[in-house]
Parts: sequence; C-alpha cells; structure tokens
Amino acid sequence: MDLFEKPSLKFVLFLAFSIMSVIPVLLLGWWVVDSARESEYKAVEEKHLLVAKYITLALSRYAQDTASILEHYSTMPLDELDESNNRLLRSQNITSIRVFNNNVEQLISIATENGSEPPPLTAAQLEAVIANAETDRTLFLPVQTNSNGQPTIIITPIVLDNSILIAEMETGYISQLQAQVKFGKLGHAAIVDQTGNVLAHPMPEWELQVKNISKVSAVKRMMNREIGVEEFYSPAKKADMISGFSFVQETGWGVMVPQPVSELEENIAFIKLAILGVGVLGIALAMLISWFLAKKMARPSQELAELANHFEVNEMQPAPEPVRSYTREQYELSLSFHNMTHALQDKNSELLYQSQHDPLTGLANRNLLKKYLQEKINKQESFIFALLDLNDFKDVNDHWSHAHGDELLQHVANRLIDAMSKKGLVSRIGGDEFAIVFDADVTKEKAESLVELLRGRLKQSYQVIQDTLSIDCCCGLSCYPQDAKNRSDLMKCADLAMYAAKKENNTTFQWYQPQMRADLNERVELTHILGEAIKKDEFIIHYQPIIDVNNYSIQGFEALVRWQHLTKGVIPPGQFIPLAENSGQIIPLGELILDSVCKDISLWNQQVGTSVPIAVNLSVRQFDDPDLAKKIEETISRYKIVPGNVEFEITESLFAENSFQIQDLLNKIIDIGCKFSIDDFGTNQSSLSRLKNFEFHRIKIDKSFITELNSNEKAERILASIVNIGKTLKMSVIIEGVETQDQLHVVQALGCNYIQGFLFSPGVNFEAATRLLKNKTINPGDMKG
Repeated sequence: MDLFEKPSLKFVLFLAFSIMSVIPVLLLGWWVVDSARESEYKAVEEKHLLVAKYITLALSRYAQDTASILEHYSTMPLDELDESNNRLLRSQNITSIRVFNNNVEQLISIATENGSEPPPLTAAQLEAVIANAETDRTLFLPVQTNSNGQPTIIITPIVLDNSILIAEMETGYISQLQAQVKFGKLGHAAIVDQTGNVLAHPMPEWELQVKNISKVSAVKRMMNREIGVEEFYSPAKKADMISGFSFVQETGWGVMVPQPVSELEENIAFIKLAILGVGVLGIALAMLISWFLAKKMARPSQELAELANHFEVNEMQPAPEPVRSYTREQYELSLSFHNMTHALQDKNSELLYQSQHDPLTGLANRNLLKKYLQEKINKQESFIFALLDLNDFKDVNDHWSHAHGDELLQHVANRLIDAMSKKGLVSRIGGDEFAIVFDADVTKEKAESLVELLRGRLKQSYQVIQDTLSIDCCCGLSCYPQDAKNRSDLMKCADLAMYAAKKENNTTFQWYQPQMRADLNERVELTHILGEAIKKDEFIIHYQPIIDVNNYSIQGFEALVRWQHLTKGVIPPGQFIPLAENSGQIIPLGELILDSVCKDISLWNQQVGTSVPIAVNLSVRQFDDPDLAKKIEETISRYKIVPGNVEFEITESLFAENSFQIQDLLNKIIDIGCKFSIDDFGTNQSSLSRLKNFEFHRIKIDKSFITELNSNEKAERILASIVNIGKTLKMSVIIEGVETQDQLHVVQALGCNYIQGFLFSPGVNFEAATRLLKNKTINPGDMKG
C-alpha cells in the first residue's frame, strides 16, 4: 500500500502533532530572536537619547551662563575689565569682546587673553553682526572661521546705551564634551549649530572646515528642533548608524549620539546561535511526543468516526447507543459522544433562538428582521415597513441610569406588541430603535392609524424602578415595492423618512419621498466638499451690528459666516454648520472664522482708529479640541488685538455635556481676557443654574420671544422677566430679531438696552461694517433689507 496514497490515521496524527509542535518551537525561537533584537535596539536608543539629552543640558547651561556673564559685563565700562574678569570670560571660551555703535561701527575691541587688540572680524563675521544688530534678544550665531582660521561663534547683540556688545567664542568646551562620549568601536557624539555646521566631531578636520552636514536626516530633524531616535547613513564612518538626538533650546544647536547598526547585530548573532541549538532539541522532543500521542489516540477513532458520520447524515439527530462490546474506555467515550449529540441538539435550538431575538426585550432582532423581510420580498408581497426611534432616550440613561433605560425599553416593547395586535412583526434593531413589518393587508391609512396609536401608547407615563418616566417617538415609513426593490434600500428609505421626521421637530411620522434621498446626497456632497472649501477659504464673514436702543449707537457686531461656493453660490450656515459639526470639520472651520474676525478687528484698529466687541459663535463640538483655548490665544496674539474685543457666544446645549474639559476650557478662555454671552437664552432647561454658576457677560434672548409678541400674550411677560434677571445679575441683555418699530418700542419699554435685528441692519460685509463704525450710529430702517 502506498503510504502517501492512503496513509494510516496514526501517521496523519503523527504528522499533525509534529507540525503543531514544531511550529510553536519555531515561532518561539523567532519571537525570542526578534524580542532580543527589539530589546537591544530599544536599550541602545534609550541610552543614546539619554546621553544626547545630558549633553544638551550641559550645552544649555553653558549657553545660559555665557549669556548671563556677557549681560553682566555689559553694565561695566570695558576699560575697567581686569585679569580676573578676563579669566572668567576665557573660562567660557570667549576670546574677545567688542562694542559697536548703532551704525554697527566698531568702537572698542579687547582680547581676553592679554587685553590687547584682537584680530579684526572677517567680512562674513561682520556681515552676520550687521544682519542681527537689531535683534531684541541674545543670539548665538552660526559657527564661522575667524581671521586666524579657527572656528568661532559670534554672540550678539548685548544691548548697551546707544551701542551693542558682541563676543567671539571658540568651540573648545563643545569639543571637550564631544570627546568624552564613545560607544563600542565607532560610537561617538557629534554637535552641530543651528544651520547644520559641525561644532564638534571625531574628525577634527570637519571642525576646522566648519563642514555642513545638514543633509543627514538626523541633523535635519535637530534643525527642526525635534528630539528622538533616527537611523541614517554616516558619510564620516561609512556605515549605517542609529542615533539619539536632541537640540539646545537657547542656541538651536543639535546633539546626536550615533553608533553603527552592525555593532548591535554582532550582539544579536550570539543569541541566534543559542536559540538554534535549543530549537533543534525542542523539535526532536516535540516529534517524539507527537508519535506517542498519535499512537494513543488512533485506537477509538473508527468508532467515533462512524458515530460522527451518523450525526452529520441525520442533521444533528442524536447518535445511536454505543455497542456494548466496546472496551470500557471506548464505550465511555462513545456514550459521552451520544449524550453530547443530545445536548448539542438542544443547544442548537437555543442558539438559533438567541441569534434571532433581542435578549433584553425578547423581540425579533436585526437578523430575524432581515430574514423575514427577504422572505416577504421573495414572495413578491406588497407591504409597509416602519422604523421607530425613541426621542431623547440617551437622556434617560444619562439622567437616571442604564437600568432605568433597560426597563423602559422592555415596557416600550410590550406596548408595541399590544398595540400591533399581531398585525405585523415588531423587532428591536438597535439601542432605542425599533422596526415594524406590517402585514400585507395593512394599507397606508391603516398604517398611519397604527403609528398614531403606537405613539399614543408610548407617550403614556411609565413606572420604572419607582420613578415615573415618559418618552416620545418619531417614525419613518417606506413601501415595498413602490419605494425600493430590495431589503437594504427599503430599510434605508425608512431611515431617511425617520430622519426627516426628527428634523421636523420630531413629528409623529414621515413617509419616504424621493426628495429625501436627493437631500441626503446633497448633504453627503456638501460634507465631501466642505473640507476643500475650508482649505481654499471660500467663507466670508458678515457683521450684524448690536445697537444701544437709547442712542442707536453701535456697541458691537455679531460675526455671521457664509459659504461663497464657486458654482452653488452663497450657502447659508443652516445647511453647512450641522454638517461641519457632525463630520468634525467645525474645528478647522471655527479656527478659520476666528482668524478672519481677528484680522478684521486689526484692520479696523488701523483704518478707523477704534474697534468694538465682535461676537463669535462657538459650537459645542469645538470644545472637543483640548487645544481650543491655546489656539484662541495664539490667534489674538498674532493680530495684536485686545482680547476683550472678542466675545464668544455659546448655547445652553453646551452645558448638557456636563464635562470637566468644557468647564476647564471656558475658564482658560476667560483667563485670556475674552468674554462669553449665552445665546438663544430661554430655549433650554439649564439657564438659571448656569447663570449663577458661570461668569457670563451678556444674555442674548432668542428671537422667538420677540416674534411671538402678537400671538403669545405670555411672551412679553417672559421677556420682562429675563431682562430683570439680567439686571439683577449685572449682565447686559440683547434681544435678537427686532424687525419692526412696534417691537423696538416694546424693547425700550422693558428697559432692555441692546438689540439686534433687521430693523437696523442685516449682516453686512467688512466694507459696509467699516462705514457703520465710522458713522458710529444707525437709525431704524436705514439699512433694512
């Protein structure tokens, strides 16, 4: 019999066990070698980086001491310097000091060695001194060769009365530091200046030549003020090197400590050899054990194979009772297998149920829903599909507990089943999302009635863990086959309809309309091109004035952003701001808006000679950026404007997040000097508690209150209450949306001092806002429309 044509079970088991045993041995060997390599490299990297940092620290102290000594001597007449002073200067490797007038003409020069006249500066050195004469801080200029052919560093300028002092410093101390560092055979230290010129190196001729090695990757990174580890090719050692590197903050010098990679590999080679020997022994032992196990396990295999074959052929039906003539071990094994098939059959039924039902509510889950939908589609039935979403369910979990949320979902599921009365399949497909497949005989009118019934049942209060809760919902409906030809599209259509219902102030339900898909496509398209629009700065800022109702003077502006698209024209913020928030692009967009506003404030300071506070809206999503306060401060500093001229508007929804990070960022922004106003006041629940706990400068009353003056008799009383709250808390109050003289008179009668609205001006561009600033006042109706 051909062994490879019909191998015995014993051989197959032996081969399998051998492979399973050998592979772990090989993998273990590979892992040990790889770990040894990684550990070796990591140890070297840490050591080299640490040494680089120590050298950097020494050079930093050296630079600080040198600058301090020179600043001290700048207060003394140079002709009073004695030998002790010169010794101190020479200890810092300073060979000469010179004084220049404001026209960079040399007045005095003294050599620290003997107090005599030092050699003149070279043309290149003098050019560098002139180029940096007006710098307002002490600089260590790039190394250059002096008149004696020695590499020196010019330190400039130390500002005196109507003159400046400079010093010429040799690189001896730097070379001493470099010479103290050696690793292995060729490991060393190298120090360069801020332009990549060699200050100290194992090759002395490179120091004398002031060789530039800025093309070396590690040097490039040091010049960029980076700290880290880099592998690169060294032209000096003609070898691949691994180096830790750092930079000196005060001077921009770079320090790297490289060592040839080949020296590391020599250490790893010994480990490889040891692992090879252990691996050979391990493989031999593994094969011996494999042969023993194969022989042991081959005996009852045929009986088990027959039982397994019966189990497979009869589709998970229990296997027959084992034959009594088996040996005890074989009998017990086969009997266990027989019992196992019974248990598997029961477990399979249980798993099938679990895979198709929601464990919390017992409703059908997404898997069963998809199967059920596909079966109805395959039968070519016409039916209605609905997605139902609970409104603000997250608040239940956040305010009460997840246990409250789970029990509430169970109550909702029970009410859905009762309300449907077996008129379709009810399923839970996500956290607070349910789906309903109506029976084929349910018409659109009947479906609408059922949805209204469902909502009515769901809105009734619930008793949950000794608390009384309430919940509402919205629903999206789609029809098969009118709206979609397959299961996936049908569910998408219902989802779009549900989104539309939520958008329409959480109306009860919406039927799918083709325009919804077009709207979705437009949202996707706008989201896609929004990032490019931010890069191209396609946004313009309009400014709507804030008016003092007593004298109609302009007290500030609110910045309103508009998207000026090349082909779509002006896109209002209501279309793209929500997309920017959902996609995370609100952060770069907010930075762009703030930059434009600060730039305009700076221009007004120059052109008009004055500026007023500009209100800029901050989205809650911008507080996801932990560097928000830092970026605001940098932008204000860049344009050199007064921080108080930037006022940020935030809505009450920000405080629903209840985040420590948000509170911390708000405090940091206030510390910068910016102010905050609370926008759309009165449209949320958190207002009063936040007014007493947070430092707001203004309250901006939502325009819905002023527009409802004629239709809602309570609106004026609410306005009066909010104005009085602002006065009590010593915060100014702005009423938004004032568009008529009657509304203006009401505002004046309430004692509110500031308004904003089309009665005075819409949002205008920078030029128009500039004219308004120059006029200082604006009368009602001057710019209406």
